Amino acid sequence: METIYLAFKYGGFWMYPIEIIGVILFIASIRYAIDGEPIRLRFITTLSILILAMMVCATIVDIILMFSDIARLKELKVSWAPAWADGISAIFNQWALGMLDLVLSLIVVAIGVYRAGRRQLKALKP
Repeated sequence: METIYLAFKYGGFWMYPIEIIGVILFIASIRYAIDGEPIRLRFITTLSILILAMMVCATIVDIILMFSDIARLKELKVSWAPAWADGISAIFNQWALGMLDLVLSLIVVAIGVYRAGRRQLKALKP
């Protein structure tokens, strides 16, 4: 449990919106796996793209913050390695969370696609 806390702590603000959208995506994926409604795939696709866009935006913001911290530390003649490590840690934590959300949801969607296909095949058999 402490590891999750540290991941969110080092990942920064962007961890929370990524996880909120990830939970909504996972719930939508489960609903699609249960009922196989094709309209849900549009919503799932949109949420997946949103998570990717948020991860890219978080990366850009973190790189900007990281380089501004490094510039400030160089002026103070202090080692910039901790700022670099913190920035890279935040980026990797955000990407790991986003990719975990996407992978879990896509596994559930794949199950839903399989189930919907089987249902359609059964309907076609005489």
